[in-house]
Amino acid sequence: MFRSTVSEMVDRNPQPLKTDAEMNQNLKLALGTLCALFLAGAAYGQNQKLPDGKGKAELIRGCTDCHSANLVVQKKRTPEDWRKVVDDMAARTSESTPKDVDNIIRYLDTNFAIKKTGTTAATQSANPSRSGKATRR
Repeated sequence: MFRSTVSEMVDRNPQPLKTDAEMNQNLKLALGTLCALFLAGAAYGQNQKLPDGKGKAELIRGCTDCHSANLVVQKKRTPEDWRKVVDDMAARTSESTPKDVDNIIRYLDTNFAIKKTGTTAATQSANPSRSGKATRR
């Protein structure tokens, strides 16, 4: 049984094995294509959710070398927290100018900051005047 199976395999004229160079070339081509598709998909999806505005280009240029745009904006922060985070990142690795950093912070504050709603009105109604007496208008 075993001999007949081996004989059948030998008689079939099997395809010659590829050389190491051919296999390496095919592997490089496949990996290169896969990487190109991955990077193209990442670049396409990375900035899809960012609203237009002053500072968007600076954010993409200054932050997405190390992070995806989605990672940068996934957590809303207070304006003070955005200032701390962006200043910290800029001090570490960014080649952004101070003007770029200010534009990034303004962009993040405008589009991805925690909104404080009603606190000003509540504070004004609780403290109608500095003297403690309500003033008439």
